[in-house]
Amino acid sequence: MIAPDARSRAEILYEARATQQPVAPFTDNDPTLGAAEGYAVQRELTALLLADGDSVVGYKAGLTSAPMQEMFGVDTPDFAPVFGSTLHADGAVLDRGRFIAPKVEAEIVFRLASPLTGPGVGVEQARGAIGEVAAGLEIVDSRIVDWRIRLADTIADLASNGAAVLGSWAEATSGTDYRRLGVTFRRNGEVVASGNGAAALGDPVAVVAWLANVFGEHGITLEAGHLVMTGALHAAVPLEHGDTCTAEFDQLGAITVHAGRAVPPDEKRGIPRWSEQAGSPQQCSAPGSSVSTWPTRSCTRMCWTWPWSWAATEPTPASARPPGSACRSRTAASPRSSRWTSPSTSSSTPPTPSRTPSTPNGSRPSTRCWST
Repeated sequence: MIAPDARSRAEILYEARATQQPVAPFTDNDPTLGAAEGYAVQRELTALLLADGDSVVGYKAGLTSAPMQEMFGVDTPDFAPVFGSTLHADGAVLDRGRFIAPKVEAEIVFRLASPLTGPGVGVEQARGAIGEVAAGLEIVDSRIVDWRIRLADTIADLASNGAAVLGSWAEATSGTDYRRLGVTFRRNGEVVASGNGAAALGDPVAVVAWLANVFGEHGITLEAGHLVMTGALHAAVPLEHGDTCTAEFDQLGAITVHAGRAVPPDEKRGIPRWSEQAGSPQQCSAPGSSVSTWPTRSCTRMCWTWPWSWAATEPTPASARPPGSACRSRTAASPRSSRWTSPSTSSSTPPTPSRTPSTPNGSRPSTRCWST
């Protein structure tokens, strides 16, 4: 049975994510709310996002450092699902206006090669299930005004996850001590933070074991292919329009994110969205959506849902697309109701939706193609 308060709070967060309009902390009205109530809201918010056609590709752990746990008065991390629509490749230019008060954290990210079922999972068993590792940047963002969050607020808000930028995946070798893996964080070329893997629960691999054990208590398995974001290695750094942030990891290399155009306030409600880049690992498999192709800079299949969007990773040979062309589409389809994809076209012909979704004002969705 769904608690009415959990459903209504999830709806509030859903709208805040769509409009970039922050809301008051739930704990202001009810200071007794705790982790259990926060996770109840998180489950309802997850259901709303899944109904939009998004999918869970893994999980993030938060509050993995002792200072953060002390701040929230807890002795354990928290977690939230990671959605495919929020993932971006190294070098992504993210629209700063799509966030409310974003900050950036460097993290070590693992991808599982085999399922992991708790309880009773130890660090070495978790290490054996990890197949790949990548440098990661999490863009944390709170839909709670001014980051005035308590534990229940951040858990409900998907552990304050906004987006993530992932580097190239590399084989996770058993001999690597991720506790000693260091990172230097630069904003606009200036070193502003540093850390190492030990900041994440003493060992990033221990985060994977912890998550498997927490899930195992509820009969849930971490599946092969799931990624696990293991937590910040340093204090979060605010991300402003025009910023370029780079994390330089030992062994894993450097990874960068750019903060692009800010969205004018009058565009924030019902604004059409479009993918900032191709290459997200999320596949176009939303129920009721067809998959179509057209030439783009790095991908041939794109699938869209308002206000989140993603693109499948299928590289297009240079010979198969016009030089320098990039074709993207945008729509103002109403949330939780319509999905559409664009049929095959050349970069000189704007794509036409294969079916017309409803829009807030009843108008047809807009589509744009341009060269870059």
